[in-house]
Amino acid sequence: MVLKRHLSDRDGGVGSQEFPIQAPKRKLSFATVARDITKGLPFHEFVTKLEPFLRSVVRDEVERAILHHSSPSSSFNLCDSFKARDWQLHFDDRLPSTLFTCNNIESVDNKPVKIVIIDASSKKIMASGPLSSIKVEIVVLDGDFGDHDLEDWTEEEFNANIVREREGKRPLVTGELVVPLRDGVGYILNISFTDNSSWIRSRQFRLGARIVQNISSCKARIREARSEAFVVKDHRGECKCFFDSA
Repeated sequence: MVLKRHLSDRDGGVGSQEFPIQAPKRKLSFATVARDITKGLPFHEFVTKLEPFLRSVVRDEVERAILHHSSPSSSFNLCDSFKARDWQLHFDDRLPSTLFTCNNIESVDNKPVKIVIIDASSKKIMASGPLSSIKVEIVVLDGDFGDHDLEDWTEEEFNANIVREREGKRPLVTGELVVPLRDGVGYILNISFTDNSSWIRSRQFRLGARIVQNISSCKARIREARSEAFVVKDHRGECKCFFDSA
């Protein structure tokens, strides 16, 4: 319906003119559609009005759902669920409280240190599947890393606590630093320290383990392993201890 508006001199116009004014469109709703049906609206006109109405309803519902799931206050976050770390590397043997340079790193039982990949929930070893045969890199961590009962960390936090050799020194650890897992299990063999731990603030080291492969899927994010803290002394200190105890 088109309405006409009369302009007079009071409106700032000259003389009297008529201008058409478009009446506001009636908002289409389910109720109005139903009334049209009861009025005997022809079928093709009914379909013409119903289609945009249904499109609008579907679009509104989809946008509402997206806003709900992307809201920071939403309890469900799809990305976070993908980033959940369901697997962990784990040192299955304890290390001595004191190690010596030039000596192979062994457990408190004088055996090769066992490292495994486990399910974070069940704590069971993953003995099958692609992750059971990945390669693991052994690194040295600051003894203070995890000193405050930190049981979880980001990859960036782990990497920031890796300790490198002192300037002008040999690599801090030497030997077979890449350990292949078989059926979810691997062993640290022929690895030794070349320098003591007295020069860092904590005066202690930890062993760390991280995967070598760059697994692109965030669902395959594997938490790194971290041993307990220990002191590393020079090899000559070990000899002195044996001499004193003789």
